[in-house]
Amino acid sequence: MFIKINHENIFFSTGGKKFDKEKKCIIFLHGAAMDHTVWSQQSRYFAHNGYSVISLDLRGHGKSEGNPFKNIIESANWIKEIINYLDIDDITIVGHSLGALISLEVSKLCSN
Repeated sequence: MFIKINHENIFFSTGGKKFDKEKKCIIFLHGAAMDHTVWSQQSRYFAHNGYSVISLDLRGHGKSEGNPFKNIIESANWIKEIINYLDIDDITIVGHSLGALISLEVSKLCSN
């Protein structure tokens, strides 16, 4: 699924099910030099077991446009923009490596 934020196409996989903002949402964030496919099995499992899934390609990775961000805070602010754009409230964020650092920062931003 593609969305457009700040004139850039952003890609995320939904695990094979239609995205539904009313369901609990799990956002999967990959590490540096990776893409959404590292979460393919987990995304599919949760999407087929009652969750909405966003397995995101970070900016400049996979199918998402733009240059990679220079730091974690910029990345986290971008993720928060996506959360606001999709108008989702009930979120769990799962990250690997760089994605874990971003998820910690996003959690901090969303708790304010």
